[in-house]
Amino acid sequence: MPTKVGVGKSKKTNSFEAGVEAAELALKAAGLDKTDLVFVVGTVGYEQDQMLKGIKSLTKEAPLVGFSVAGIVTQDGPDEDLRVVGVMAIASDEIKFKPVFATGLKENSHGVGQQLAEQLKDNWPENAKLLITLPDGLGVNSSDFFKGLETNLPTPVPFVGGASGGLLTLKDTYQYFGDQVLINSAVGLLLSGDFSFATAVSHGALATDITHTVTKAEGNHVYEINGKPAFDIFREYVGEEVKDLNGVVISGVCMGIRPIKVSADYEDVVLRIPLRLDSVDGSLYMSGEMPVGTEILVCERKFARIMHQLKDSLAAVKDNLGSAAAKFVWQFDCIGRGQNLMGADAAHQEIAASQDLLGKDVPWLGCYTFGEIAPVGQINCFHNWTNVLLVIY
Repeated sequence: MPTKVGVGKSKKTNSFEAGVEAAELALKAAGLDKTDLVFVVGTVGYEQDQMLKGIKSLTKEAPLVGFSVAGIVTQDGPDEDLRVVGVMAIASDEIKFKPVFATGLKENSHGVGQQLAEQLKDNWPENAKLLITLPDGLGVNSSDFFKGLETNLPTPVPFVGGASGGLLTLKDTYQYFGDQVLINSAVGLLLSGDFSFATAVSHGALATDITHTVTKAEGNHVYEINGKPAFDIFREYVGEEVKDLNGVVISGVCMGIRPIKVSADYEDVVLRIPLRLDSVDGSLYMSGEMPVGTEILVCERKFARIMHQLKDSLAAVKDNLGSAAAKFVWQFDCIGRGQNLMGADAAHQEIAASQDLLGKDVPWLGCYTFGEIAPVGQINCFHNWTNVLLVIY
């Protein structure tokens, strides 16, 4: 069987009914009664367990993976309503899927990565191509998580995916596995088989000549920058009156770092944002480690450059495809690039540019996340403020 893919979307207010409708539309679009994989992205306005029950009522025992998001993207464009769910149904003899999950991410991200790798080791396929990684967006130490995976997988594979998202209050994100709604967890999906893929990764931010240095840190927690409390430095850019973090506040500043061996193959910097303020010790909690000595570059974001870099990355993907047709696209885009923060016109222009180039008939399911995952060169990286497109062909 060639690869058959369908996408369905629902905005029904009843959680169960929304799941049913999205699954029904996905199966119908693919011309399927049963499927090999169900990929789900849903917003947190739904009762998550009821939404999944609605989907599973039609997809039955098919493996299901996914996560909560701040909004979804289909060929209809972006949608950041409080209640919207997207489902992709895939059946294929060409692509094989192996889903896994592990819990306890906040306490031990390295251990969760190791657990995923240990589960994937059994019957590791010779033609393993890539690993979709979907960690909790508010609990992951991406550096430790990647190390746990990379040091325990039988062979290196690129990681692509995103960190689960939710409301701009930066609270409560969920991961989906089968009929389970998980928290503080990570889901992995190994893809193997007879197919090719390409990624387009871009952010369009430009580093300024304003730099700061991390002077006290441990793990994900940055305590001091330039010898001062980290939050005090952050408030220089977002306002002295700010007492806590949310999605609107963190959109007021864009920070970049230059990881070793990455900058030559990519834009100037890999972007970082603080995800929360620790109310006990006053530290900024980052999505990845920023050890003492890390140079932080203040970046500026201008829409024209965001679009320019996006189109450059898409052109490279188009070259990779050549005459081949895309089977489907998964998109992981930052909540900071969505319409709630960048404006509806900008968000729609970004999505339209991607879909116009890759094709309006390609099955497409994307989402707005609390962090994006994709390799730069040969290095698996965690990103913020970044768009990641994964094209399977």
